[in-house]
Amino acid sequence: MKEIASVAGPRSWIFAYLHGRSGLEETREELEEFQSGSRELEAELEAQLEQAEGRCSEYKSQMNRLALENESLKETILRAILSSDPVLGLALSCAGLLPCAISPSNLLPRVPAYHLLDRACQGKRVQ
Repeated sequence: MKEIASVAGPRSWIFAYLHGRSGLEETREELEEFQSGSRELEAELEAQLEQAEGRCSEYKSQMNRLALENESLKETILRAILSSDPVLGLALSCAGLLPCAISPSNLLPRVPAYHLLDRACQGKRVQ
């Protein structure tokens, strides 16, 4: 190495040093730009993640609310069916098409031949 340095002279060493130093500075600048861009991207992704989590939470709340509303509507429909046509309501309940929300014994006074339907439905009611 000393032979090359003495042959090349001090100017070539200075040139090599300056060239290496400028390359180092360029590399540092690129690294800083990359790190800055990475931080910006990370912050943007964090914000998007928070928004997505918020939407997910809203959707879950809405889904729960709709499930409760659905159950309420089912009960309302069942009550309407049972009050307008108790025989049909009892038959649908016994067939398992509607939940048995109202006890069939409550319908006894309104359903002619209740005892026949009750025998046909024994063991088939949805609880």
